[in-house]
Amino acid sequence: MGCSTGPESRSSWSAPGVTDLGHVDLADHTWGDYTLSGGRNCRVQLTALPDHRVVVEVVILRTDAQGQTRILARPRTIANYGQKVSLEINEGSVTLIPEPKLAATQ
Repeated sequence: MGCSTGPESRSSWSAPGVTDLGHVDLADHTWGDYTLSGGRNCRVQLTALPDHRVVVEVVILRTDAQGQTRILARPRTIANYGQKVSLEINEGSVTLIPEPKLAATQ
């Protein structure tokens, strides 16, 4: 399983069945979209917690030929900022390094 390349750095090698999204830098509480192999899409949301941890939510979707979108998996975990995490999905796993962008405090 591979993922499309984008502005974030991606790992050049992943174990079979593992999709490595690399560093995921998203604003707090926003969704990022990633294209996976097999006609699947991956949506990721990072939510910063006050203890330097982050809630990582992933939704794996597939849209069929009729335009119907189905949720294949919806894993969620809590991780430390900058620590690589692995989330199990139906056909393997998605790994990423969560780095939420926090709004500047006033």
